[in-house]
Amino acid sequence: MNVDCPKSTPRVAVVNQDSAFLTLLDTLLVEESGYIVSTSADANGAYTFVKDLQPDVAILDMVLQNADRDWRTVELLRQDPATGRIPIILCAADTYAVCQRQKRTDEFRVEILPKPFDIDTLLNMVGQALIPHHAV
Repeated sequence: MNVDCPKSTPRVAVVNQDSAFLTLLDTLLVEESGYIVSTSADANGAYTFVKDLQPDVAILDMVLQNADRDWRTVELLRQDPATGRIPIILCAADTYAVCQRQKRTDEFRVEILPKPFDIDTLLNMVGQALIPHHAV
């Protein structure tokens, strides 16, 4: 006998120092897709936030003037067995600078969401990131 078990609602972590951006993503991801969203404006604590939360996907801001810190966060998340499987989407306004580090994006298995972006691009990217974790 097959029983349809309800799938758990995907959890999304968003780290960005811009509170308006956090509110926007929270609203979009909850209202458009019904995700459970947790946000943090503390970029310095992003690794701990994601590790403690254990989301199904993490959206992290990539800030040009803090790129080394942001890449270090991604590196820590990838090296930690507790977080290494979590899909990461880097949100970046300076996509040229991110593309200059293509080797890193490939090595750390991150997707790039260029700013500005449209809602469909955001939702599609998050949906694609969730496929390996919620496929039946």
